[in-house]
Amino acid sequence: MWNRIQHWWQEQARKQVMQSVIAPVEPIDIIRADGLAEHDVLAQVDLLQEMSRIDAALAKELGIYQPETVNERKEIVDSLGKKMLADVIPVSFTIQGQERSSRWVVVDRSTEMHLVTLSKRDVEDFYIFVQPAQQ
Repeated sequence: MWNRIQHWWQEQARKQVMQSVIAPVEPIDIIRADGLAEHDVLAQVDLLQEMSRIDAALAKELGIYQPETVNERKEIVDSLGKKMLADVIPVSFTIQGQERSSRWVVVDRSTEMHLVTLSKRDVEDFYIFVQPAQQ
């Protein structure tokens, strides 16, 4: 009996860890202004960022960003080291089946490979699996 209980607990722990592992680029679902989900948006994990970032054009397309209604701004440093003021918006999203709400910075990411970056704040309870480089 004890072995079956112990095996069950080990299996539950393994499932929990597997559900908590994400890749450096992870598909997420962003909840649009109309309540529907925009599925499989590829988001890059960036643990050096304080807040997650979303491309302005994408946020407008999803209906979650109207510049005239933003009432919060934050000073950020862009990829070139230049300080700038950026709008902050509330965003609801799903990652690995977990629904989350957060505040994201709206920036121009049109020249970037991924239009969304997830900060340490939004992925702090996940393990990030980085595949070793092939030799």
